[in-house]
Amino acid sequence: MKKHLMVLGFVAAFAPAAFAQDASTVTTAAQFVPMAAVSDLFEIQSGQLAEKKAQSEHVKTAAAKIVADHTKSSKELEAAAKKAGIAFQKPDKLDAKHQQMLDELTKADGKSFDQTFDMEQLQAHQEAVAMFTAYSTKGDQADVKAFASKTLPVLQEHLKMFMEMKQ
Repeated sequence: MKKHLMVLGFVAAFAPAAFAQDASTVTTAAQFVPMAAVSDLFEIQSGQLAEKKAQSEHVKTAAAKIVADHTKSSKELEAAAKKAGIAFQKPDKLDAKHQQMLDELTKADGKSFDQTFDMEQLQAHQEAVAMFTAYSTKGDQADVKAFASKTLPVLQEHLKMFMEMKQ
């Protein structure tokens, strides 16, 4: 049992860094646009769920900000992709990783919900900041790169908010 807990602790400690490392290699618009779109969709769906299920007013307030900011980001991503001549279709479902996260959140209740939401948002924003940082500095398409640069400070603000909530 102790061995399993140690493994889970190791995975929990290093999983966000692993996701961030993968996201930090995104340098083509063909990679970035769909990944950013799915990320926004996850943030919107999980935020809407938190607005309904969270116990803490602080979590509900954070969720409302997440929904508003990522709804705006989603629209701006679509505009940047179209301006760049990139075929863009809003995702109608999450990828497997984000769906699993949303499923876990859906199953949680009460204080457990708030804690799961905070943990998942911290992880998701670590990944998003890494991806947007990489693309804003090394991206291959100017209009999409400008979108990433403009959106990055908002994502960094979200990350800071969830890091502070964790403390």
